[in-house]
Amino acid sequence: MAAQSALTTVKAGDELRVALELNNPATRLALQVQTDDYHRVGWAPRYLIEDLNQAIDESPDAVCAKVVKVNPAPAPANQRILVELTGRLPDGHSLMSSSDFQLLVR
Repeated sequence: MAAQSALTTVKAGDELRVALELNNPATRLALQVQTDDYHRVGWAPRYLIEDLNQAIDESPDAVCAKVVKVNPAPAPANQRILVELTGRLPDGHSLMSSSDFQLLVR
């Protein structure tokens, strides 16, 4: 089943898998979102990767994904499903605290 086909079979409430992709050509590290039978339906936003990686390092089973809403065609593939990611961050880690989120102007 191709990724496009996988997008047509998911429905709200479906549990999804998350998988670290260590050799992504665009970002090196990425987080894939997959169906139960391992077909990729997309990626987590780049700006969340560092935080999600920290959560996975702390407790690999604690990061979960679930389909919240499915937008029917003709919505573009990258806007077809809304996914909720949940997990637990390590103690002392603050969300969005990397240099990517520092103020540009004070």
